[in-house]
Amino acid sequence: MAKIIVDTPTEDGLGFGNYAEGLINIIRDSDSPFTIGILGDWGVGKTSLMRTMEKKNSKINLRKR
Repeated sequence: MAKIIVDTPTEDGLGFGNYAEGLINIIRDSDSPFTIGILGDWGVGKTSLMRTMEKKNSKINLRKR
């Protein structure tokens, strides 16, 4: 039976958790403006990485309140 892959980060099936946290820390701790490019072929997980970052960043912000 085929497995359906959903583009929502309910679990870290692609192993992006550490990358997402690292990028969040870099962005949050930076004093000067900069640009980050998320580059890759179609289907490699760019959107999943960004959504994982969004979800983790929301959790971090909730803990700080």
